[in-house]
Amino acid sequence: MEIILASSNYEDEYCDYVIECHRNGIELYNDAVSDPKSYLQRVIANSDGRMLPEGWVPMSTYFCIENGRILGAIRLRKENNDYIRNVIGHIGYETRPSERGRGVAKTLLLWLKENQLTTEAILICSSDNGASRSVIESCGGILLNSDDYNDEYGNKLKFKVLRA
Repeated sequence: MEIILASSNYEDEYCDYVIECHRNGIELYNDAVSDPKSYLQRVIANSDGRMLPEGWVPMSTYFCIENGRILGAIRLRKENNDYIRNVIGHIGYETRPSERGRGVAKTLLLWLKENQLTTEAILICSSDNGASRSVIESCGGILLNSDDYNDEYGNKLKFKVLRA
């Protein structure tokens, strides 16, 4: 597995990735599914702080690639605000549904810690997402809240991850 910055070189593969993720209920791709190529261009531009929706911060997206196929993606939000600290976290990731159980998410998170983090980062996951909690903890994530907390999206767990 190789981790690379999101690139238009993977445009066709990204279309397949978006469709599979959307079909399997990954809400992040609800907007992308109608025009994945344009969505990818926004993802690439967001890394440089361009084409950001109002109130968003620059965010780099990295793909986990194997044999030219996108297995997963991870995003690093490069700035801080209350919404990031308390609702979505600095880091978000997903594994392509057909590739789950292969360690893709752990590979992505460890790589990000070792290669991109310059300070600590907050990760937030649903309290009922045991797989994500296991990934975060196996990568050194420290649970910050002893009980679930509720936000507009449901019960959440909040972790801190330190750079490697």
